[in-house]
Amino acid sequence: MPSIRRQVSAATENALDGLKFRTQGSPALVTLAASTETATETVSFSVGNNDYLVSANMNVRTDDTVSLEDDVLLQQEAVPPGEYFLQFPACTGTIDFLLIIEPVPG
Repeated sequence: MPSIRRQVSAATENALDGLKFRTQGSPALVTLAASTETATETVSFSVGNNDYLVSANMNVRTDDTVSLEDDVLLQQEAVPPGEYFLQFPACTGTIDFLLIIEPVPG
């Protein structure tokens, strides 16, 4: 089960650019948790042209952590194979995220 844990400090169209697990060849269950230092920032997640999370607010944390208890935005969301996009359109502090990908045998 691949997972990606990162911290970003600048706005990005795709925080997954250049990462190994950005494109998945089989359906998967996706869990996404994210937190931010600034209350005004949002996150969006899509696979190909399918949106699964659009402009969602994140919990505010100042300790550079992300919690699977408090910060989950998607929990085992069924998604098709394809290219993953994780967008943070604004970032004035830091954003921490954890993306867990559970492949579903097809």
